[in-house]
This record gives sequence, C-alpha cells and structure tokens, in this order.
Amino acid sequence: MIRFEQVKDFMEGEDALVVACGPSATPDALVQTGPGLWESVSSLCRKHWTLSCNRSIPRVATDFGVVFEPGRDSVWEDVKRRPPMMTFGHHARGCPRKVEVISRDVSKWLPEADHEGRSLRLGQCPFWAAGIALWMGFETVGLIGVDITPDRFNNKAHLFEVEEAWGRLAKLAEKMDRKLVNLNPETYLKAVPLGKGSDIRPKRREP
Repeated sequence: MIRFEQVKDFMEGEDALVVACGPSATPDALVQTGPGLWESVSSLCRKHWTLSCNRSIPRVATDFGVVFEPGRDSVWEDVKRRPPMMTFGHHARGCPRKVEVISRDVSKWLPEADHEGRSLRLGQCPFWAAGIALWMGFETVGLIGVDITPDRFNNKAHLFEVEEAWGRLAKLAEKMDRKLVNLNPETYLKAVPLGKGSDIRPKRREP
C-alpha cells in the first residue's frame, strides 16, 4: 500500500489527461487538437499521462486508475486484470500498487475545493481524479468525458453543486500555478475553461 502523501508532486513538470465515463470518452471519440485536426481518445491516451476513472480504466491506455465506486466489484476485477502503474481509491480490493484515499484526506489536499464536505458527497470520481492529478504535480490537466449532462443528475440543485465544486477546483488550480481545461466543447460544465488536445503536452519522461 502506498501512502497518499508519498505521491505529492511526484509528476511535477508533466501534463495529464483525466478520462471520465461520459459519452465523449469512448475510445473512438474524437478530441480537437488544432484547427481542423482531430485525434481519437485512445490515441491521445497512448501519448499522454492518463488518469482514468472507474469503468474507463480498461478502455484506454491508463497510467493511473481512480476508483470510487465501491458497489461495482466488476470495476475492481477489471483493474486487477490490467493494473495501471497506480490505482487510487478508498477500498483495497486486492489491487496491486494501491494508493488509499480516504475521506479525511480531503481536508488536507482539497480544502478550498471541498467546501463543507459537499464535493465528497457528490461522488464525482472525475472531480477526485482531477484533484489527485493536481496533488501529484501535473501542471495542465485536460478533462475528457466530463460531460455533466442534466439527465445524469436528479435535479437542478445537484447540477448546480457539481458546477460549483468544479469552479472551486479550477480556481484552486490557478492558485497552484496549474490549470484545468475541458476538452469536450459540447459539455454542460461551464466552470472549467475549454481547451484542445494540443494544450496537453505528451509524456516527457519514462514511467
């Protein structure tokens, strides 16, 4: 078991992708990399440091897995069959190279983003994956599949809380001289500025 404190600024100087589970995160989905230029999600993940969430972990080339779905044992079985370099989560489940992240860590590493513990209750795995990426030292973090479509939430109040939480995280990234960009131009998430795949630098060192 790896302690969470051990990975602080571990990847300083690099950029990363966070791959969530929204419709725009399928392996064949396209991400704009420049004027008139597009590249598939699977191709981008092979070139860049990638943190994948839950069921997206086995779909793409994943360096760091983030699992916050305790009720879905099948997710853990997929992770164990094809383990990333490290897997972050709050249950061990026999996964190799596991970094345990528990609720009390929140006040230590995302105090401004997790206002009054609300973000933790939202259960947004991509939110924690982006926060973990910032904690690890990644400078620019590009979001794929964080579509935040209204039909995925029970009511508008919940959607407002999600938007508010991402806004706090984006501001926290700025204070850290880092940044979040959303690579899906059709997303409903407005709190994170839009970007292109070219904003994320490819891997510059060996794992």
